[in-house]
Amino acid sequence: MKNKKTALKKIKPIYTLSILLLIIESMMSNVNAQNLILNPGFESNSLTTGCYVNQSAASVSSSLDNVTAFYGGTLDGIEIGVDDQCYAGGANSGTTHIVMAGLSGPNMFESISFDLSSPIVSGQTYNLLFYASNSTSSSTESLSVGISSSATSYGTQAVLVPLGSNNTYTQYSATFTAPIGGDYLTIEPGAIGNFWFGLDDFYLELVCPPSNGTDTRTECDSYTWIDGNTYTASNNSATHTLTNAAGCDSVVTLNLTMNYSNTGVDTRIECDSYTWIDGNTYTTSNSTATYTLTNTAGCDSVVTLNLTVNNVTNITTSVSGQTIIAANGNATYQWLDCDNNYSIIPLEINQGYTPATNGNYAVELTENSCVDTTACVSITTVGVVENSFGEKFTIYPNPTDGNFSVDLGDVYEKAEILITDLSGKLIASKTITQSQTLNLSLKEPAGIYIVSVQAGEKKAVIRLIKE
Repeated sequence: MKNKKTALKKIKPIYTLSILLLIIESMMSNVNAQNLILNPGFESNSLTTGCYVNQSAASVSSSLDNVTAFYGGTLDGIEIGVDDQCYAGGANSGTTHIVMAGLSGPNMFESISFDLSSPIVSGQTYNLLFYASNSTSSSTESLSVGISSSATSYGTQAVLVPLGSNNTYTQYSATFTAPIGGDYLTIEPGAIGNFWFGLDDFYLELVCPPSNGTDTRTECDSYTWIDGNTYTASNNSATHTLTNAAGCDSVVTLNLTMNYSNTGVDTRIECDSYTWIDGNTYTTSNSTATYTLTNTAGCDSVVTLNLTVNNVTNITTSVSGQTIIAANGNATYQWLDCDNNYSIIPLEINQGYTPATNGNYAVELTENSCVDTTACVSITTVGVVENSFGEKFTIYPNPTDGNFSVDLGDVYEKAEILITDLSGKLIASKTITQSQTLNLSLKEPAGIYIVSVQAGEKKAVIRLIKE
C-alpha cells in the first residue's frame, strides 16, 4: 500500500487530461471528473501494524497525511486500523483504514476532515465514492458528509449517505451540489447509536457540467482560429475543446462568416495631369499606383490606377511674312483673335493663318483629345506694299479710326511722309527730322489710302484702311 500512496501523491499536482481520464475510468465509470481528495486510502506515514484507538487529533493528523480527527465530546471513537480487524474489518485496499463510532448521546459524534487538493466551489456538482463496512445489523445508520473552511469544524452538511447492514466493505456513492464552498470535506456518523463502521478509499470528484459556447466572427479572406487551422470559407461546424475555470471541458463552436476582398481597375485618359483618389497628382501615364478602399462587406477593395496622360505636344508658332504658322503638325486648329477676347475667327482652321488686319492672334490646338492654346502673336505689317526699312518698321493701328503711328525702327535724320488716295491724289504730306516714331492723323472719309515713307535710300509703301 506504500506504493499506492506514492502513486497518488505523484498524480496530485499534474491534472493533465490523459491522467484524469485514467483516474476517472478506474475509480468512477462514465464520470467526467477531477479528484479532489488527498490520501483517499487513509494510508499511514508512520504506523505499520495494530489498531490505534482513541487517537487525539494531533496524533491522527501526524499519522495520516492530510487527515485530521476532531470531536464533539470525548474523543474515543476514531480508530486507525493497520492490518487488523479493529471493530469493523480490515482495510478495503492497502493496509490502513479509519474506523468511526456513532455514540449514544448528543454532541458526541467523532469526526474527521480531509484537506482537499482544490477547494469545493459553491453551486458545483460533485460525486462522492467510498467503501464502508457497517459493524451492526442495522440498516438505519448513515454517513454525514459536510463542507467546512476549518480542519476541526464539521461545517455545513452537503449530503447524508445511508449505510447498509453489511459487515464487509461495500461501495457507496452519492451526488450532491455544494451548498457552500470550503477547503475541507468533513465526515461524521449520521445518527446517534452504538455502532462502528470502517471507511476506506474515499474519493470526491468534481462533475463537469456541460459547458458550451459559440465564437461568432466575421472575417475577411482568411482566419486562423484557436484550433490552429486557417479557414478561407464560412464555417459553423468546427469545434475546439478548452478547459474552463472549474477544470472541465468547454467546447467552443466556430460560427465564422467569411467575406472577401476585391480588386478593381480605374481606367482614365486625362490631359496634362490628374489628381487621383490617393491625393497624388500624376503628370505622366501610370499603371502601378494602388489605393485601398472598403467594400460593402467591410473588406479591402484594392483599386489599381490605369492612367493615360495625353497632352498637346507642341504649342509654339513661327511667323513668315504676315503668316503665323503652328509648329504642331498632328493637331486640329482653330485661329483666335486675342484682341477680341479670344473670339473664334470663322473658317480659319488651317495650320497657318494670314491676318487681313494687324492685331494679336493665337491658335487653339486639339491633339489626343486634349486642347491647348498658343501664345498670342502680334502682326503689324498688314497693308505693307513695300518696305526697305526692315522688320522693325511698323504702322499701327491698321485699320485705324484716323489716328495712327509709323515706327521707322530707328532714328533718321530726315524722313518725308506722303498720304494719297487710290487715284494718286495727295491728301497730306509731312517732313520730320531726327525722329523714329511719327504720330499722324487722317481726317478724310473712311476708305483705303496709300502712305509712303522716304528716308534717304529707304522707302516703305503701306495700304492704310480707315474705318
